[in-house]
Amino acid sequence: MPRITDYRKTDKLFNLNCFREVMSRNRYMLIMRVLHFSRNPERGAGVSKPSRLYKIDTVVEYFNNRMLELYQPSKQLSLDESMVLWRGRLIFRQYIKNKRHKYGIKLYMLTAPNRLVLDILIFSGQGTDSTPEQSHTEHVVYRLMENHLDKGH
Repeated sequence: MPRITDYRKTDKLFNLNCFREVMSRNRYMLIMRVLHFSRNPERGAGVSKPSRLYKIDTVVEYFNNRMLELYQPSKQLSLDESMVLWRGRLIFRQYIKNKRHKYGIKLYMLTAPNRLVLDILIFSGQGTDSTPEQSHTEHVVYRLMENHLDKGH
């Protein structure tokens, strides 16, 4: 959603009951106020060139693993590309002129038909692990679908 307040609206266009049912607005805002990512020395220590996302890698990995444990997707899955608005300084910030948010962080997502995000891959422009015979697009597809291959999806 474009704004945090849109998650709480009761309008037909924005009606997402799941957010209002799970957590109160005040509790969510308190968590957002105190959530902070600081140095993670054990993740970046001893590595000559740590990942650009090493501060949030554990959170993204946790989300992906929990979604894999908790949700059994239907037959149809889709891969989507999304932009998270970011106008600050960031070495892997993207510019895509046709998007509503022209500057931001590019996310690749595996989603279910009900728009539930099952897996996230953040594009950092570094360490895509793609081989010469495998393009970036192929790498993204295989990475997002690795836990769902040969299962009828």
